[in-house]
Amino acid sequence: MEQPRVVVIMCVWNRLDKLTQTLEMIEEQDYPNFDFLIWNNSDKEIDYLDVVNSEENVGGVGRFMAAHQVSQDYDYVVFIDDDQIFGPTLISDFVKEAKPKTMSGWYAWELHGKYWNRTRNTPNPDYIGTCGMICDINAFRNKDVYTKLPKKYQFVEDLWLSFYCRYELGYELKPSNVEMSLMPNEENRGQFRLFNLRELKEDFYTYLKNENSNTKL
Repeated sequence: MEQPRVVVIMCVWNRLDKLTQTLEMIEEQDYPNFDFLIWNNSDKEIDYLDVVNSEENVGGVGRFMAAHQVSQDYDYVVFIDDDQIFGPTLISDFVKEAKPKTMSGWYAWELHGKYWNRTRNTPNPDYIGTCGMICDINAFRNKDVYTKLPKKYQFVEDLWLSFYCRYELGYELKPSNVEMSLMPNEENRGQFRLFNLRELKEDFYTYLKNENSNTKL
């Protein structure tokens, strides 16, 4: 049986000094049928085979644009962040969990009326973070996956993806059992902290609830 074709996509911005470490982990993967694609939001071009050097910092939504561009060539997409540590079985472990019309993630939460009132790794999460997840790439065949995201919220695109996949496409959201961790002392170098996105996440969650009162949100 042929193995699913997988594309691994990562956005980079302020941690280009960590790219070599990530590439080493990617090169050690034991899953043979995958490609690695970088979306570069920084103002410094990266000289790498499979990289999109964006003309502007579009935030994490760049990963959706990249997935759309290559969606015809793969079965599943894996998203990772540029401050994560993982072993050589990451992709193969994700593939074991992969199913059509399903999104499975390492950072999975059930939300209880407010974004920051939540429980991690419950059986039926409402939210899957893009920092370590696998998704049926059909979710990215249509540009709606990023064009319907309000410009104001493009830097909290992860919340949008969970909503879009679950309520507009009928995808199932599941917690993942893959093992990952964060690089030490890197938390304050990401866009979440530097752009102070905490309140924007709650604001967007409230917006989605108000615009779609018939959902479980």
